[in-house]
Amino acid sequence: MRRIVLVSLLALSGFANAEAPFGLKTGMSLSEVKKVSGVAEVLDKNYYSFKNVPKPYKAFKDYLMLITPQNGLCKVLGWGKPITTNVYGDGIKDEFASIKESLTEKYGTPVGDYNFLRSGSIWKEPNDWTMGLYKEERTLVAAWEPNEENGVKNIMLKARANGPNSGQVTLSYELSNSPSCFKEKGDKDTSGL
Repeated sequence: MRRIVLVSLLALSGFANAEAPFGLKTGMSLSEVKKVSGVAEVLDKNYYSFKNVPKPYKAFKDYLMLITPQNGLCKVLGWGKPITTNVYGDGIKDEFASIKESLTEKYGTPVGDYNFLRSGSIWKEPNDWTMGLYKEERTLVAAWEPNEENGVKNIMLKARANGPNSGQVTLSYELSNSPSCFKEKGDKDTSGL
């Protein structure tokens, strides 16, 4: 009986610190993340940007994180390095395809795979591809829902454009504690009302 209780406690404690992408752990406190990632730039309440992570990926220059006081690290987004591309979006498409292939090898086929132009868009010619993405009339996204023991709940890979000749790819991971984090972030202090 004692062994069963011990195994159960170990399993539950491991869940709170399950492995997450980039060498991080689900539920890490801000101070724990700072120990392994260095200085944080505060973006907004509970949102931070880091230049370093324990296991960086070559395509990303920044790592944006949602870290709440009660639930810790619950979302991390790799912000891509700038990609110089042409009006056809070849550079962005190539980077997207490369990362998507790696994610598919690790997590399986995406549950959502979207590459479309909004109906009525004027950016419909092949040489308008990047401009359509920039104007947010084109979408190039892939999504996974692994719900694995490593703490990853949802993954979204997204192409972005900064203009007709540049862009980047972002990769967002929502961790297993993200519903609690989003609730915590959404809770309003009404005690003074």
